[in-house]
Amino acid sequence: MKIGFLIISLFLVFLFTDAYAILDPPVNLQVTSVTSSSVTLIWDPPKDISSLIGYKIESRIGSAQYEIIEQNTGNLKTTYSHMDLSENTFYSYRVTAVYENDEVSIPSNEETAYTSTDTEQQVAKDSDGDKIPDNIDDCPLESENYNEFEDSDGCPDNKPAISEGTATSTVGTVTIAQQEYHTDRKTPIVLELSGNLEEFTIEEPLFFAISSNDDDKSILDYTPQTFVKNDGRFNYDITLPILVQDGQYTLQAIYKNEQIGTVTFYVKTKGLEPQISKNPSLEIYGIDQPITFSVINPDYPENAIKIYYWKIMDEDSQVIKPPKNDGSTLNYNFQKFGTYDVKLTVIDNFGNIQHILSDPITVSSNVFQQQSDSIPSWIKNNAEWWAAGQVDDSSFVQGIQYLIQEGIITIPPTAQGSGSDLNEIPSWIKNNAEWWAAGQVDDSSFVQGIQYLIQEGIMTIQS
Repeated sequence: MKIGFLIISLFLVFLFTDAYAILDPPVNLQVTSVTSSSVTLIWDPPKDISSLIGYKIESRIGSAQYEIIEQNTGNLKTTYSHMDLSENTFYSYRVTAVYENDEVSIPSNEETAYTSTDTEQQVAKDSDGDKIPDNIDDCPLESENYNEFEDSDGCPDNKPAISEGTATSTVGTVTIAQQEYHTDRKTPIVLELSGNLEEFTIEEPLFFAISSNDDDKSILDYTPQTFVKNDGRFNYDITLPILVQDGQYTLQAIYKNEQIGTVTFYVKTKGLEPQISKNPSLEIYGIDQPITFSVINPDYPENAIKIYYWKIMDEDSQVIKPPKNDGSTLNYNFQKFGTYDVKLTVIDNFGNIQHILSDPITVSSNVFQQQSDSIPSWIKNNAEWWAAGQVDDSSFVQGIQYLIQEGIITIPPTAQGSGSDLNEIPSWIKNNAEWWAAGQVDDSSFVQGIQYLIQEGIMTIQS
């Protein structure tokens, strides 16, 4: 009993004393070898490796978003080979140190390679840091602006000349300052309108209406609060909704129920498509495991979004969480095994709608096996000591109960049996624990032993 209590106490001290430590990242990441289908990396370890348990490896193609290719290497090796890659493709990498208690450092420096049979292109020199190797960069000493205006020449992007649009009728003239707009959904688009009327009264307001040429739906109807000037001229700025979609739009200017004119303009979104992120980010989740969903790319401006509707559907398209305005993040615990889709509908202050769908969410009993890499090494040490008789049954059972109840390890749902402290633990369970600690059996064999203890009432898990 004392040993089990001591182990748990040491764990809690470790957890809270290291919570605010500065975690060193790996440094000097380099590409050491490249083929047409593989990239090999090497890096230097952090300064302090006393609690280091592995490394997280991330990769991206071109300027896309980083994806995790190795959640935790589970060892202290400072080299990694990424295999089965596409030929003639740019891959960028960064490495993060993983410490005990699932703590991580900031990422290392970024390194880029080009998978090609041409050895001159493989370990790519990139003098201007724009992720386009010098040998295919038309401007190797001047940075490309990440293809903002649809080119990949490696040279600085010059914003294309955009002509104004003007429409004239017997009623007057309306002009839009430019006809092409680029948005990152962080800075709203502002239309600058001007014109003049042939016949007017300064008390009469102008009306503007904007509709999408793709679906012929009106996205904005405006009644300006400013009126025509004494000489018949007008100027007015319109701010478009933050969720305005790519495409062609028509703006109509109306005065006294007569059309002054119609002008067109184009909107193009730059940057990454919106995505739903998951925290923790895992391939498999367990029953009742807390998950936080949020939207990334973009980070919408404050007060630009009116409604965040979150909906969750199972693999049969049955709604298990009806849409509700939960805010920009959703905290959820799944109660059944299966595959689920999380859908977010974002509505801005003008009623424009955007739908964002997550990758499928898998909830399975195999979650324990997935999480084994993140289980602190001292848990296996406990199993080894218990099997060797250095820790008594009661202390071991209490330690495992604590770990399950705190969510450090997860097992499939198991019916709780009734028993007493006099129940003996079968020898096969100790054998499994010893073999599991030595890496001779997989996690499922150890889980079976824990399930048996619960079913027989030897171990009690508080709900």
